[in-house]
Amino acid sequence: MIRLATLGVVLYGTVAPVLTIYRVATVPIDTVRVLPALIFTICYLPPHIRNVLYAARGERPPRSLWTVGVMMALIISAIPVAGIDWLGALYALAASALLVIPPPLSFFTFAGVAAALVPLASVSGHLEWAISLVLDALFLALSLALLTWVIATARQLHDARLELADQAAVRERIRIDRDVRRTVGVELEGIVEQGTRAAALTGDPDAADAELRALALRSRATLTAVRRRIARGLSASDGDW
Repeated sequence: MIRLATLGVVLYGTVAPVLTIYRVATVPIDTVRVLPALIFTICYLPPHIRNVLYAARGERPPRSLWTVGVMMALIISAIPVAGIDWLGALYALAASALLVIPPPLSFFTFAGVAAALVPLASVSGHLEWAISLVLDALFLALSLALLTWVIATARQLHDARLELADQAAVRERIRIDRDVRRTVGVELEGIVEQGTRAAALTGDPDAADAELRALALRSRATLTAVRRRIARGLSASDGDW
């Protein structure tokens, strides 16, 4: 389930880049801008997906600041050739900043990216798009970050539960071992001693027969006790699961 959720959040992380390419190509229809937008997307999308995967595992990738810096350089350098619609690529940058940069620096970076959309939209000649761009950035980046954090938390809880289960199993094995040594072990030692005495009574058939009968009864009682303890242990294990 966690793997499927991780796959889902990775796919969700590609929504903004795909929508950005679609807008660049269709609003208005301009095939000239599509190629550079596609090339730059291919360049910045792998590190973005890498950041999402690491964050979904509750980890930070090595050189996370460098990764975000490279993404920022790629995305910003493509704005002059891809146009105003390319600003949607900054959503992925904002999400990656939240996911892999340690707080509070991540919050400042996210706020800076969101705030930068306003002057960038103004320079591109579409200041009226600024509010829409900022709101889209807040929604897409925050939703991706929140979903990823939820998956990371679920993974940590799952790992903790498995660790607790392993510890409980080890404690149960230790308890059973002590119990067996204290009860069944003592009985088995007694059976061995009684069998040794019976073997030594070769000159007294009646006494040897009595010892053997007592040995058989004791063996049956011990076997019954072992079976009862095993049954209780299995019942307890079934109850735990």
